[in-house]
Order: sequence, then structure tokens, then C-alpha cells
Amino acid sequence: MMRIFTAVILLILIAGCRKDKYANDLLQGTWVEKTNRQDTLLVYRENGRFIMFDKSLSYLSSPGPPLPGTNKFQYRLLSETKIGIKFYDDTSADPFRESDFRWITKGKEFFIQAIAIRLYMSSTLATITYVKIN
Repeated sequence: MMRIFTAVILLILIAGCRKDKYANDLLQGTWVEKTNRQDTLLVYRENGRFIMFDKSLSYLSSPGPPLPGTNKFQYRLLSETKIGIKFYDDTSADPFRESDFRWITKGKEFFIQAIAIRLYMSSTLATITYVKIN
């Protein structure tokens, strides 16, 4: 009887562990912008955080030094249609900023609201579509 009880408790604990419900790992890799293939988005894990590095042509060709934190972000998929974005060096408990996100083909193509990672586009409702290359 004790073995059955122990097995049931173990199963409950395993089932209760937090799972990556919205597949943050599927975003890891190198992505290119669908309409401007020079713009690259690198997505990876670093120190237990999910990171997006926007290596876009507009960032790379900026006439001055980039503002700190304007191209490297922490992210977390919040739902099937929302992504949370935070500056890379933000260690506060503040919530992630919500932006639109949607898989077009899960694990292969997605779109994201441009303002999420390109803050200079704050006055537009533009979206960026990315295609995975590896």
C-alpha cells in the first residue's frame, strides 16, 4: 500500500512540474526577416534566460553607437498570440512588455510586432515576419 501511495505522489509531482507550455525552445536558432534577408534575429539561451539578439541592418548601419540594450532582449512566450519582451540587462521582477506574436508555421516561421524589438518603430503597427534558417 505504501508503494502505491509513493508512486501516486511521485506521478503527481512529475505531472505538476512546470512545462514550457508555449514552446520557448522552438524559437531558438537563427532567423532571417522574410522581406529583408540581411536582417537576422539570433535566439538562444544564456544563463537560464531566453535571449533575442536583433542583428538587423538598421542596427548594424547606425551612424552612432547603439543605445545600450536596444538590440538584445529577454523574451518569454506568454500565450499562443503574445510574447513578453524585457531589456537584456533588466534583472527586476517587473513584468515583461507584451507584444503580438504568432506562429505562421510552428518552429519555422513567425511574425512579431516590430516595436517589441525595434523600439524606434514605436509609432507604427508594423509586424516583422521571420523564417528559420537553422
